[in-house]
Amino acid sequence: MFSRAHLDRACEHLLHASSAQLQAAEARLHALSPFAVLQRGYALVQDANGVVVRSAARLAVGDLVKTRLSDGSFDSRVVESGSNTPERKAKSRK
Repeated sequence: MFSRAHLDRACEHLLHASSAQLQAAEARLHALSPFAVLQRGYALVQDANGVVVRSAARLAVGDLVKTRLSDGSFDSRVVESGSNTPERKAKSRK
């Protein structure tokens, strides 16, 4: 059969491999975290109902929005709204 030393080395190897897999999973999870995205300089914008604003086309002049950054948030009122979609660009060139 196997010696005690051989079993100890096998267990130690398995423990190190599992630890490395856990650290890799932790790194992937952190990279996908919304908070990590904010720390990279992005912002999360929500309308007055708390719905995430994914397009400038959803906003109108006078709308209230909340902007969340990595270190806090602030409220704003839209004073101008525009869209950078290809359709809008084509219309503005005419």
